[in-house]
Amino acid sequence: MNVLLVRPSNIEVYDLFKLKTRERVEPPFGMMYLAAWLRKARPDDKVEIWDAECKELDYRKMKQFDVVASGGTTPEYDLIAEIFRKVKETDREIVTVAGGPHYSAVPHPTPNLDYIITGEGEASFAELVGELETNGSKRPEKTEVIKGKPVDNLDEIPFPTRDLVDNDCYTYMIEGKLQKATLMMTSRGCPYKCIFCHNSKFPRKLRFRSLENVVGEMRDLAKYKIKNFLFVDDTFTLHKKRTMELCDRMIKEDFNFRWACFTRADTISRDLVQKMEDAGCRELSIGVESGNQEILDIICKDETKEQIRKASEIVSKFPKIDKRSSYIIGHPYETMETAMETINFAKSLPVDRAFFNIMTPYPSSVLYDMAKKGQGIRILTENWSEYKRFGNCVIETDELSRDQIIELQKTALKEFWTQPRVVITHLERLVGDDAKKKQHAKPVMDELHGLDRTPPGKVKGILGVLNRLIGDDENKRFYNRPLIEALCLLGGIPVEELGQ
Repeated sequence: MNVLLVRPSNIEVYDLFKLKTRERVEPPFGMMYLAAWLRKARPDDKVEIWDAECKELDYRKMKQFDVVASGGTTPEYDLIAEIFRKVKETDREIVTVAGGPHYSAVPHPTPNLDYIITGEGEASFAELVGELETNGSKRPEKTEVIKGKPVDNLDEIPFPTRDLVDNDCYTYMIEGKLQKATLMMTSRGCPYKCIFCHNSKFPRKLRFRSLENVVGEMRDLAKYKIKNFLFVDDTFTLHKKRTMELCDRMIKEDFNFRWACFTRADTISRDLVQKMEDAGCRELSIGVESGNQEILDIICKDETKEQIRKASEIVSKFPKIDKRSSYIIGHPYETMETAMETINFAKSLPVDRAFFNIMTPYPSSVLYDMAKKGQGIRILTENWSEYKRFGNCVIETDELSRDQIIELQKTALKEFWTQPRVVITHLERLVGDDAKKKQHAKPVMDELHGLDRTPPGKVKGILGVLNRLIGDDENKRFYNRPLIEALCLLGGIPVEELGQ
């Protein structure tokens, strides 16, 4: 059987700013695992991965395949549906298969779609391909839904097929530079019950790969000349002992990787962060979500503001690690006061970078059911392409309209990023040890020192210094673009005027 896995281009869906380029382009990780299992189960099959993020799709060449599969998140639904439409337009006999978070949540019959596999699909997809070969690729009369079979022992899943993708296409911002990078996964599942998570209604069993298996994959990265990666575990530091042991192995192997991860505040300790920094951690992102304790309790975050502050202060002591936090505006029962409390809480924490998402009730989440019932939050549309976290809003709360939530996201971006301490920190990083650059930046930094707020009248001068320090260096421009966007908001300057 000839099998093709297709990832749509989603820059229009996930671009935070208006610059049409992102801090990272991640590889189609789920598809790489599907291909790996398929190779293991059916070594005689031919499998390819086409990634529209890296290269335009050529539908004429799809006629050579018996099966074409795709999938993704809720806001990618229309993009995926368009892929299947064009596949069937090319050859109606090609069998189409969908999977991923959205189709797992909403496995409804769909035009041009033969099969949907819900949940974790590696084993079930390989079984389906085998059955299709046996019955001559016979297609069902309407979309057939297959429940995925999770693999209990993650070590049984081969390493993702990095040989099937263009690894030079994938990047992540590490140490202020856009660098070639990949993704790593050491566990699946999550023990927490945050209501906004797309898995909150149907939580996945928590499973871990053995450390030997993880280290084996790290050794395998050498053949692809990859030295940077993002751990995509929901909470990388969930088990302190295991995380410490993995870091020890990375140090012992002398990998010299640079990596980033996601975590929770209540899993952070000083000795753990020290070990992570020693092992190459260069970005640590803490999911804060809200600065109001009642909201944190409503969303079942199971954390306190005190824990979040303590963790942030611990991480702030490690200069090599980029300190990042993320927040959500538009929780159930959110008010103008609770949203502003979140913004002010973010400003009070000793972090370098903060990002503010708009609450989006994804199907299969507890939040989605609450929104459908109008429990402190309501859904305004089920046009899936509108379900974006940035610059768009599909909900309202009892006290906040859609437009107010969008404006609050802009306010959050502006309020955090234009703080004098944040502006100065980013200017200092651009200056480094360059005496000439320091001479350009010093007057602006001197004016900002001691201020609580950046005066709007200073924005053009700051942007001028930023542009001079950045020059033609795209890495530096990408890294500083949230600051540029925020300054433009503060100064009432359209970002397009900067030629960004």
